[in-house]
Amino acid sequence: MWLKVWQTMKIGDFIVVALTLAFVTIWGMSSFSQSSKQLEAHVFVEQALVLTIPLSEIEETTQYEVAGANGPVIIEAQKNQVRVLQERSPKHLCSIQGWASQTFLPIVCLPNKTVIEVVAKGGETENEFDSVVR
Repeated sequence: MWLKVWQTMKIGDFIVVALTLAFVTIWGMSSFSQSSKQLEAHVFVEQALVLTIPLSEIEETTQYEVAGANGPVIIEAQKNQVRVLQERSPKHLCSIQGWASQTFLPIVCLPNKTVIEVVAKGGETENEFDSVVR
């Protein structure tokens, strides 16, 4: 079957296939290159930076506590990832969000007015996303 498809392809078809493979390869390499970046977690309470966690330098699980609007927010960090372990909010949506390790997906805890962003050390790069829709 593939031989028959291969024989009926024209030069334009080969170009489209080659460009698609090149695009997928470049996109895949750039998506997975984030693991080599130096990552930090910036913790904001009421839009003020209260804690910076060097995620790339952490060797074992570490816990931090910040004062949220409804009480203490316990943050847990591991190598290149961070999460809200415990907090006071009506539905505990902050802790349900789980681990964050991507720069385009922050943890937002509205009842506690707390936001945790994972950023590449030295600031954002021009290839970062503006938003993500789920």
